Amino acid sequence: MGKSGTAEEKDGRKSQAKLDSSLQEPKKKKKKVVKEVEDSDKETERISKGRPFTVTVAIPGSIIQNKQSPQLATSLAGQIARTMSIFRVDEVVVFNCPDTDEEKKSSESGGLFLARVLQYLETPQYLRRALIPMHPDYRLAGLLPPLDAPHHPRAHEWLPYREGMVVAGEAGKAESKSPFVNVGLAKTVRTSHTLPVGTRVTVRMGAEEPENLE
Repeated sequence: MGKSGTAEEKDGRKSQAKLDSSLQEPKKKKKKVVKEVEDSDKETERISKGRPFTVTVAIPGSIIQNKQSPQLATSLAGQIARTMSIFRVDEVVVFNCPDTDEEKKSSESGGLFLARVLQYLETPQYLRRALIPMHPDYRLAGLLPPLDAPHHPRAHEWLPYREGMVVAGEAGKAESKSPFVNVGLAKTVRTSHTLPVGTRVTVRMGAEEPENLE
């Protein structure tokens, strides 16, 4: 009788231990879920702050000089621009390496052509007419497909930051400085700074779109 009672007590203790362990398992899972959420929040915060470094790529202008026609040269420049955009390159350095005396004496080079086309494609479409001067190198650049880069938003898109150019407060009025900026929206935005007209700036628009833009 005593032995059977002892066995029953042991079985009861084992079942109680199993029950206790089963009750503790959800707590462990809960801690794991909390840790995953914290890791996700840290990753989101890291992405929102941006990269702690910049990426720079150097390209020789001679790759343009080897092309047989302006069409091929412009197409190559467009492919380079798209590649730089896809891989999130922050800066492109174009350098010349002339091989002949004629290339050394020439004021125009493949490097200048490539730099102009890259600058044209990097500029948002709503700012090109105002910021990019007329030049023969841009003759075929308008036929290239747009990059759709993050800083090339459409008129109906609202982003926390937009590229813009300082413009005069009133059309036709000659002003050296102005707080108004054209950021590609239906209306110009007014900033808290007065800057020289024609300056390209990056405007912090805010997280939410206001009802009315002044």
